[in-house]
Formats: sequence, C-alpha cells, structure tokens
Amino acid sequence: MPKPTDEQIVDKLDQILRVLSIQVAEDKSLTERARLLKLAGMENQAIADVLNIPVESVRTLTSNLRRPGGKGRGGRRPESMKGASQKEKIKRLNMAGFSNIEIAEFLQIKPTAVAVFLYESKKPKSSRKR
Repeated sequence: MPKPTDEQIVDKLDQILRVLSIQVAEDKSLTERARLLKLAGMENQAIADVLNIPVESVRTLTSNLRRPGGKGRGGRRPESMKGASQKEKIKRLNMAGFSNIEIAEFLQIKPTAVAVFLYESKKPKSSRKR
C-alpha cells in the first residue's frame, strides 16, 4: 500500500471536516450553522467552504456574536474558545443562546451534564459558618 502524502492527508481531513460539519447542524438554519462553526473555532474561510457561501456572508452571519461580559465592543472573539475548558464552553454557548440539547450535541456530552453544570453555576456560593 503506497504511503499517503501530506497533501492527500490534508485533503482527507478536509473532507471529514466538511461531512462532520454538515451532520452536526443539518437541521439548523444557515445562520445557526455559521454560528456553531464559528464558536467551534473555525476560520471564516473554512466556514464559507463548508457551507458553500461567500466569506463575506460568513462575516455578516457571525458579526453579531457576543461573548460573556462583552456587551458591544471589547468582547472576546469566538476563536478564544479553542483553549477554553468544557465548563467555560458550556457557559459561553448558553450565553450565546443555544439550548442544553444543542450544547450537548455540539460538545458530544449528555444534556443532563449540561443542565447540571448550568444549574450549579447559577447557585449562589455559600460560605461555611463555624
């Protein structure tokens, strides 16, 4: 069996990325698919290639994404989710308006795990009295 070249490997990975991207959000609107892919850390050009739309359209569809604590200008960009913890991703996706089921599907975890984390994160921190 001949050894694949780097270019062939990159092409195969690109095909896999497209298939997975389409499967994740096949029942979503174009805007929701673009938002999901952007929040996953994909670049505008890659999103445009996957969705088969111009890169300018991707910019338009994702231009109003907001980050926690980022009202208006100064909010962090979606690319910052690349190094975020699972809990931080859950919080950010929830604040972006995604349902627990959508977050669970996106992060490949159970919806109950999302619900439990969000519930616990909203409980006030109690201080110990001794």
